[in-house]
Amino acid sequence: MPKARSDIGLIGLAVMGQNLALNIADHGFQISVFNRTTEKTDKFVAENPTTPGGVIGTKTLEEFVTSLAKPRKMVILVQAGKATDAVIDGLVPLLEAGDIVMRWYGPVIGTWNGLAGFDRVGHDRSRVREARRERVGHHAQR
Repeated sequence: MPKARSDIGLIGLAVMGQNLALNIADHGFQISVFNRTTEKTDKFVAENPTTPGGVIGTKTLEEFVTSLAKPRKMVILVQAGKATDAVIDGLVPLLEAGDIVMRWYGPVIGTWNGLAGFDRVGHDRSRVREARRERVGHHAQR
């Protein structure tokens, strides 16, 4: 029987995402998965019903985020660039302080810290600074 909340989540079920999700589940961790194409999620979950940790399929980013135990840990494993940015943009309104988002291409790990945005380690510090300025400016205008 699955736990109420998964230990970790993974977004992106191409070959690498599927293999990483199965590796995590095979080591006893329940994992929630999300893919933009819901048919791929449904097929992946149906093909892997007996992993030791369990694989939970989700159909929306909202369902994905709420399926995770807090502090929520998420891996983004989608094509670098615009696809990853779109996923992050979709996640931002759903995150809480302390949530951890790992972007798989390059060494970037971020912890969501509320209005200030992500505390990140890695490549795109200028993008983070720009996003913080936008958020702080936006909230200051309220």
